[in-house]
Amino acid sequence: MPNLHIITGSNGAGKSSVGPSYLPETIQTNCTVFDGDKLFMEKKNALWAAGSRAIKENKKIANKEVTDEFDRLVSNALKEGIDFAYEGHFTNDATWDVPKRFKEQGFLDSHDIFRITRYRPIRIKGCEPS
Repeated sequence: MPNLHIITGSNGAGKSSVGPSYLPETIQTNCTVFDGDKLFMEKKNALWAAGSRAIKENKKIANKEVTDEFDRLVSNALKEGIDFAYEGHFTNDATWDVPKRFKEQGFLDSHDIFRITRYRPIRIKGCEPS
């Protein structure tokens, strides 16, 4: 049975630096944790390096590319029935849509959500929005 793993926390809490080390070893070995913040910066910087100096437009384009890539990876994991891991922010009800999609396909029978707070992980199992 494939699993979904989510690392969540505020900016600067350590999601990227320490979060992945708390995932199961098989996930660390076989998955790349999707880091939308990192990809956004890479896309935005690539646009700047290519000569685009429209800062707002670069952010808009980079955000769309990140969203499209995340959606593609989510769809692929669901279609192929493979483990998936990502960093996320649960700031509103809509952010629960992705975990719900995985749950509908049985991924969340054995899942982990790690809330990172100042480099201290807290494992939340069976977490649902209230």
